[in-house]
Amino acid sequence: MPLNHPLAWVEVQGYAWAAYASYLQLAKKRGGLELSLEQEIQSRMNGLLSGLQRFWLEDEHIPAIALDGQKQTIMAVSSNPGHLLWSGCNTLPHIHAVILKEFVAVHCGETMDRNSSKIH
Repeated sequence: MPLNHPLAWVEVQGYAWAAYASYLQLAKKRGGLELSLEQEIQSRMNGLLSGLQRFWLEDEHIPAIALDGQKQTIMAVSSNPGHLLWSGCNTLPHIHAVILKEFVAVHCGETMDRNSSKIH
């Protein structure tokens, strides 16, 4: 099944959020941040956070790898959402526990009961 482009990769949302957050921190430290620019960046960061909700796969209890060009989830589970952990934009329900379990499952060859999020 062909994918409708452009794709919105879940980890890129985290990279963008982290870049905005780092810019704000640096600009505030240097004292060179105009209020209008700070508000614009905060608005973009909030947009990224609310947009992450579209990635959530309810049946899998984990974010999807990406959204297609029509902003529909691509039904694939991967370790890509793990990038959200370091970025600070992890507002999805139980994201830390779910991604840690998925990471272990993917990288350690464990099986995972996706309905209960328990590793076997």
